[in-house]
Amino acid sequence: MLIGDSHAYQLLPTFQRMAESNGWRLITFFKGACPWNTTPLSTPGAFGDACTQWRTAVDERLAKLKADVIFTASLATTPYSSAGYPSAHDAAVAGYRAAWKPELDRGAKIITVVDNPVWETDPNKCLRIRAQSDCTEPRSSGLVADDPVKAAAEGVPGVTLLDFTDAYCDDTTCFPVVGGANLYRDQDHLTVTWVNTLQPWYTAAVKEALGQAG
Repeated sequence: MLIGDSHAYQLLPTFQRMAESNGWRLITFFKGACPWNTTPLSTPGAFGDACTQWRTAVDERLAKLKADVIFTASLATTPYSSAGYPSAHDAAVAGYRAAWKPELDRGAKIITVVDNPVWETDPNKCLRIRAQSDCTEPRSSGLVADDPVKAAAEGVPGVTLLDFTDAYCDDTTCFPVVGGANLYRDQDHLTVTWVNTLQPWYTAAVKEALGQAG
């Protein structure tokens, strides 16, 4: 299964290719700006309510399905309510773990990924008129230092964390083009071309979770 917000949806074409190549059945649950997490968003009104309703519906469907592996991805800067925790970050970490636990208890494996860098503006606007070397983003602003999905995954049996940060950035700078591939289609969503270059690592992680590694 592939579950999450638009940062999960951006992986769909690649995961469809993976499923077709390996004989896997792929089931998806997506909602823009709504990660698979039990913590309410701090966004007020209808949008936040719709996210809560979607999460409830997903959980009800998951209880009726037997997932072998669930891959989930999400925007690291999603605004969460602190929900009685010391900080919104702590609440987000707890919310991820609470969302994952029923599926882990049912025997599913969870794979998640550190979020890709987010740019201040669409780097393609710069690339149209300037050299690649002039269109970079500082690592300090492009990456969230305390991505809650990373903290949620650490130390939890049955959860695998992927981190492609070093493919996007060096020690100080994140790049809009890597190995000739344009990474972004807007300021934070990846191109299919770039996600396809990561397919071997996604495939290996799923195979390992399925016990098919090697």
